[in-house]
Amino acid sequence: MLGYSPLYRWLSLLLATSNKISSPFMMKKAILRGRFVELMGQGMLPPSEADNLFVAGMFSLLDQLLGVPMEGVLRKVQLTEAVQQAILSRSGVYGPFVALAESCETDDGRAARLSEALFLSAAQVNAAQLSALVWALDAGPAVTAPPA
Repeated sequence: MLGYSPLYRWLSLLLATSNKISSPFMMKKAILRGRFVELMGQGMLPPSEADNLFVAGMFSLLDQLLGVPMEGVLRKVQLTEAVQQAILSRSGVYGPFVALAESCETDDGRAARLSEALFLSAAQVNAAQLSALVWALDAGPAVTAPPA
């Protein structure tokens, strides 16, 4: 009923919020990156590409989440060629968005050049980062207060 794209996105989010995979920090980072990459592509790519952008961003950290080499992960997960290119070499249609997300996270000095190549202003990038951060905070597992 959902279709493959929404289902895949839901499974990606479920994978990242599972407490059995990795540290909570890495889970939040993957969710944040996925949403940021998705937001960066809005208005530049068709709306139908949103799920692929999210998956490319989030899965670009899958090797770190699972503690296995990316090539091993990709042998077990079926992804489109475009998503694989973005994950493995930051190329293809989604690659520049993933590269921009990484640059913003590491502050490696390439963010301005990468955003300009995508025709994005610093204000657009900053707004997307803030929006993605709020979304990622809301998307995480619920924390309950200890019993009184």
